[in-house]
Amino acid sequence: MNRDTLNKISIILLSGVLFYPFLGGVHLFDWDEINFAEIAREMLLTGDYLRPQINFEPFWEKPPLFIWMQALSMQLFGINEFAARFPNAVCGTLSLLTLYSIGKKVKDERFGLWWVLAYVGSILPHLYFRSGIIDPWFNLFIFLGIIQYLNFREKSANKSWIPIALSGFFIGLAVLTKGPVALLIFGLCGAVFGLFTRFRKWLSLPAVFIFALTFVATNALWYGVEIARNGTWFVEEFITYQIRLFQTKDAGHGGFPGYHGVILLAGCFPASAFALSGLFTSRNAPKTTTEQDFRLMMKILFWVVLILFSVVSTKIVHYSSLCYFPLTFIAAQELYRLSTEKERLSILSSVVLGIVGGLFVVAALAFPILLDFREKLLPYFNDPFAAEAMFSAISAPWYLYVAGIFILAVLTVSHFKVRSAQPENGYRILFLGNALAVAMVLYLFIGRAEMFSQYAHIEFLKTCAEKNIPVQTAGFKSYAQYFYGQSTQTLPGWKEILNNEFDGDVYLVAKVNKEKELDARSDLEKTGRKNGFVFYFKKGNHAAE
Repeated sequence: MNRDTLNKISIILLSGVLFYPFLGGVHLFDWDEINFAEIAREMLLTGDYLRPQINFEPFWEKPPLFIWMQALSMQLFGINEFAARFPNAVCGTLSLLTLYSIGKKVKDERFGLWWVLAYVGSILPHLYFRSGIIDPWFNLFIFLGIIQYLNFREKSANKSWIPIALSGFFIGLAVLTKGPVALLIFGLCGAVFGLFTRFRKWLSLPAVFIFALTFVATNALWYGVEIARNGTWFVEEFITYQIRLFQTKDAGHGGFPGYHGVILLAGCFPASAFALSGLFTSRNAPKTTTEQDFRLMMKILFWVVLILFSVVSTKIVHYSSLCYFPLTFIAAQELYRLSTEKERLSILSSVVLGIVGGLFVVAALAFPILLDFREKLLPYFNDPFAAEAMFSAISAPWYLYVAGIFILAVLTVSHFKVRSAQPENGYRILFLGNALAVAMVLYLFIGRAEMFSQYAHIEFLKTCAEKNIPVQTAGFKSYAQYFYGQSTQTLPGWKEILNNEFDGDVYLVAKVNKEKELDARSDLEKTGRKNGFVFYFKKGNHAAE
């Protein structure tokens, strides 16, 4: 078995250890995880795999490719959290293998391994492969489309049309995954790349035609069939929604202009500390044309995505997640240089590692401390729901401190190794240790953190499902009542239910902020209260007949 095969097997095993265990260990989170899982569940119930639905009504915010993956996973593993997240764990394995293969082609095997380590050892890139959101597959498809575009430019002298056809295919898959913003990102990156290279080896008309042909053919798998079957209404609503995302703060997700820059600095730690100098300077200048073009495209991809979603009014963490590929590429270049040339880490990188790493240590140690001293925080909560949720029955055992101590140990050991005669081992310890720390924090903290937000709500929904009585939320937005309540019919909103527009028995879930209003109604029976949630039962009109 050659070294390349061993490297790939090692990457598969590493992803197997980091991404797959405990995928179903905690409930899906509102809104996005439950939203997509519920669409897949309703696909299985209705047998309609073409038109996404929520509450058995058309849902035009997302196309269906990722939902199809989740539906297939649910066919294999059942309708549960593991099945909803499994497609992204598979995406994680494929993404790491892709980074290794591309890194090996652009430079060599060692660089490919550094890129894998920089990616899997950073917080958000690692975390997203354990989630049930769309973005990991969306990002991978766009990335592969860009890679094939670069391959076509490199092989254009050989008159090979396969790479540009694959580029159109992957960008088409990206549009089927999340929407036309994929084509916008690809087009902007291609245009800026053309400007910087003075349109060297620019796409010919036949190449544009082939790209367009495979792109349109791929999208016809859904858009074309949907239009042929139901007309243009659904697709028009879908496009209108995509435009609105750019113009308004959708669902209350606003933020300051530098929001995504801060997210990338903290969320891509520690890779962000190594990438900073390379993003703003010409350090690690490539020696081959292939590497020069690739580095240029990675920097363009980073800045296009960062600027584009900084301008967009809606600010959500995962909007800038496509930056993870170029950011970790630049970080891998710095790691490769440092380990090969035995140079000292820059002062900027050292300072960022110390400050950001120190903040994570403090946060990890503060979590169990705050659990023990929650009562002292009560005067600082103006929201009754948040105040009551803070006093959920959550224990703070001694082993919760292990995560913070482990992160501190990783930072300390890697620091001294980097400053000794073994800097390469220090960088390996830093990234592998951080990957294990992310898994450890998820295992120790995420379930307890959920107790403050949605746990009581979801547990109540599951009891309603056992009674086969539908449930709706009152006064707050959620998709959990459909997925965990195992809804089988379209439910009206809570105001319509209170206006007797629903005939059957129904439960309502509200936050304590609505308690006084709902307690005043004689047609509601309060059945319980827990962790900031209040539960009511409304007897249907049929019971009086």
